[in-house]
Order: sequence, then C-alpha cells, then structure tokens
Amino acid sequence: MAADPLGRGFGVASLIPTDQENTVGRVAFFSNISTGGLIQTLDVGYHPDSVSFTPDGSRLLVANEGEFISTTATRRAGSVSVINLNGATVANLGSLTNAAVTEVDFITGLATGITLDGVRNARLDTLNVKSPNALDVESEYVTTTKERAYVSLQEGNAIAVINLIGPNSNQLTAIHTLGTITVTTDASDRGENALNDTVKGLPMPDTIVNFSRGGMTYLLTANEGDARPDDGDVRRLSSSPINFVDDGNGDVIANIQTGDNGISRLNIIQDMGDVDGDGLIEDPVMFGTRTFSIVEAETGALAFDSGNMIEAYVLANDAALFNVNKRQGTLQARSDDKGPEPEAVAFGSLRARLRVYRRGAPEWHLHVRHHRFRRR
Repeated sequence: MAADPLGRGFGVASLIPTDQENTVGRVAFFSNISTGGLIQTLDVGYHPDSVSFTPDGSRLLVANEGEFISTTATRRAGSVSVINLNGATVANLGSLTNAAVTEVDFITGLATGITLDGVRNARLDTLNVKSPNALDVESEYVTTTKERAYVSLQEGNAIAVINLIGPNSNQLTAIHTLGTITVTTDASDRGENALNDTVKGLPMPDTIVNFSRGGMTYLLTANEGDARPDDGDVRRLSSSPINFVDDGNGDVIANIQTGDNGISRLNIIQDMGDVDGDGLIEDPVMFGTRTFSIVEAETGALAFDSGNMIEAYVLANDAALFNVNKRQGTLQARSDDKGPEPEAVAFGSLRARLRVYRRGAPEWHLHVRHHRFRRR
C-alpha cells in the first residue's frame, strides 16, 4: 500500500485474486487510504507485491512477484508494471484504463545488450549448470526515483534497473548481480552463543529503498536471503550428499566441525562453493547475510555492509532474543538458518535514524552515526 506523494488525495494497494494461479493481479486506487473508498482497479502482473510512486507522482510501479505455486505446474513470470499517472486526480482516476499500464518482464523487457547472465536460478534441484530463466525471476520489491526504478530480485541475488524516461524507457537497462558478502556469525543452533564462524552469504535482498548523497544514488537493502519453496539446493552442511572429505589436495572446509558448534549445522547452498570443480565444497555459501547493505545504484557495487552488527548487539544486550525462533521461542534456533533475517528497511533524514525490521520479532532502531540499537 502507498499514498500519493503529491497529496492528491488517493492511495493504492496491490491485490492478489483468489485464483492466483490463473488470474492476473490488480491494483486498487482509493480516495481515502483510511476508509478505503474505491475509485478504480487495473490489471497488472501475477502476484503483485510492492507498490511505489515516483517522487513526482507521474508513475506508479508495481513489483509482480510471479511466485512459485506448489499446487500447479504452471509457471508465471515475474514482472514490473509501470502505470502512467500524468494528470491523475481523484476526480478522473475512475476513467483510468489498462491502457495506462505497461508490463515490463524479463523476456521482452530487456534492453539491447542486457541479459540474465549471473542471475541465480533457484528452480532446478540438481548440481548441473543452471541457465538463467526469465520464467523463474521474481520481482520482490521496488523503489523509485523520477528517472529509474530499482527492483530487488531476492531469489536471484540481484537488483534490476528500469529506465522510466528518455532512451529505453520502460525497459530493463541493467541487472546488478550482488555476489557474496563474508560475515562472522553464529552458524549453529546448538552449543554456545558465539559469533565465531566466518562464512560467505548471498545478500538476496527483500526490501530496498533509495537515497542520494553527494550527487550519487544509493540503495539500502535488507538482506533476508529467502529461498523459494522449490529450491532443492538447501542443505545442512554436515548432512549434504556432497563429499566433504579431504581429497588429498587440501579440499577441506575451514572450521567445519562434526559437533554442535561451527558451520557443520549451517544450511548452505549446495550448488555453490566448489572452487576447483572437483565435487567438493571448499568455500560454503549460506542464504542471506544477516545484514543490511548500501550499494551504488549505478553499478551495484557494495559501499557498506553492517556485518554482524545486528547479531552482536542482540547477543550483548538482549540475549534472550538471540536468533530466537518466533514460533517456538527457542533461543538460537535460527542460527543455523538465517539468524536475525532482516526483511525490511526504511530510510529518513530525520536524526539519521534507520529502522530495521525482523519477521516475527521486535523492531530494532539503528542510530547509524553511533551504531547503537534500542528495542521498541
């Protein structure tokens, strides 16, 4: 849900139909975001999620996730809907039609020279080489400037860029793959609570927001690291069918342990980390990084990452909530999975405060300048 940034008196929400397998989603325009006076609905893509107005109110962007549905073999492609709102008012929104909607997908929406190379394909459940497939790309969250939209492709570990004005308007003009980030964390749900396991993770962001500093646009990302339900690559390191035995060439994983501590308990991505192609994992990679990051919007380059800041603060100041499982209330239960699992962020200039949200857990505020948290 989002409110019109120009104060024209309307808001919008994304709607997923009951028959989400066969029916496209919709966006609904409301005359009053509190009471819900419906003005108009428009068709968008499959499984719409995040909605975002451009700052000048001229466009509405909708991230259509195209999620995997376990009850059917039908695959729905993720996309982004761009809705033209030039001249829109409460009085004339009722006459807005689907002609105002442009669908940008990852098949026909790629600008010349743009490919899906490097975007992670999570669908196949084998260790074979996985070719990027547009039908498996899911648009998670969208943030906009006047000129561009930035879309997180969580399962693909990437951020897509859509030009909104000028050359290649309403086309995907860049896809930034995010690589890995090395963090020191607690990787086991057993044994002591200690941040002493160093491992790589895929950021795989959920919410992203943009801001400008010094003439540059940056993206703030919540690196949740969610895996699709059909992702067959989730494996506990110690129980994976991959052979982790030293092959005589030094192919052993640093700090793997067979007991309760260390990364032997960690859920990893089993089709990554085989550095020399011999079938053994030398460099394990986990889902998510338990962090938030700042990346350059133009290049996707990492400008800042929070490391184990979130885990370290909770462990030191509110240890009863350290990587707790929301359903069981069990201490450390999520250490082998995604830890604190950052899911959403919000940016504002007031007092340089950043809000970091955890699914099913208390909200934490980070005072960026002093690296201080407080529970709310």
